[in-house]
Amino acid sequence: MDDNASVDRRVESQRPARIAESGPTRAFRSDPTAHREGLALLRKLHGAHSGEQLIASLRDICPDFADMTIEWAIQGVMSRPGLDLVTRELLLIAACTTLGFATPQLRAHIEAAASVGATRQQIIETILQMTFYAGGAATSNALRIAAEVFMLCEGREVAFGAGECQ
Repeated sequence: MDDNASVDRRVESQRPARIAESGPTRAFRSDPTAHREGLALLRKLHGAHSGEQLIASLRDICPDFADMTIEWAIQGVMSRPGLDLVTRELLLIAACTTLGFATPQLRAHIEAAASVGATRQQIIETILQMTFYAGGAATSNALRIAAEVFMLCEGREVAFGAGECQ
């Protein structure tokens, strides 16, 4: 039977190393090709402003998560065959609407959907479709966020469905 000291040693050896107080650590092994392709798609979807803001905000706290987002979520998933970018963005709008608390992401994906050619009607119908799954409050909030994004795009004289809301 194990004594308490040997159990303590085993538990201690299984604990993750402590993170230095000086800043975030890097452990993720980045793939330069996936990173470059992911950044290019990120800029296409989110433009220089929100894409760069996303990366900058993550790099300060967890640079590995920023790289994972670029390489896995953007390059690895968004660029897969089988669904076009408009469909993928509409699915992300539906997911963010259903979550009900992913407001910055919802805003970014509505703008990205417009950037790749989604129409206002497609975006509105995608959000409206979530009423019975997300609830009326989440749907109403998402529609209000969509209206704000539409006004910003119109302020930039962007036509929805033209793929230029950046």
